[in-house]
Parts: sequence; structure tokens; C-alpha cells
Amino acid sequence: MMRCPRLGHEVTLSYCLQESIDLPCSRIVRCWSPVFDIETFLQKELTPELWQKFINFQPKDKFLSIIELIESAKAKK
Repeated sequence: MMRCPRLGHEVTLSYCLQESIDLPCSRIVRCWSPVFDIETFLQKELTPELWQKFINFQPKDKFLSIIELIESAKAKK
């Protein structure tokens, strides 16, 4: 178990591995690296394509995400 900085409570490694459906959570290396060699583990667990997708993933800027949520809410009205 590890305290998740995004959720604010403890989660298992299995949750972190599935958080983004086909990819692990973008923070998994930062959170789990003090516990064990998570990068080597991920390289073994993920296909080469998914590993490349994971290491090249760029999370959206928080401000941009908020603007998108506002625009989505306006469109629903």
C-alpha cells in the first residue's frame, strides 16, 4: 500500500498499474521508486510499445484541464 498524492488515501500497486486504463499512473515512478525498482518492473510488465507510450506521456496542464471541463459543462447546458 502507498499513499496516493492524487487521491489522498492509500492504494495498492495494482491500482496504480491500471489507473490510466492501458497505462500505469503517470506518477507511479515517483511514488513507488523509494520502495523498489519500479522502472525495471514496468519495462518487464509492459509491451515495448506501451513502455514507449508511458515514458513519452505528457499529462495535461491543470489549467488546460480546468478550461476543458468548463467548456464541456457549458456545452451540456
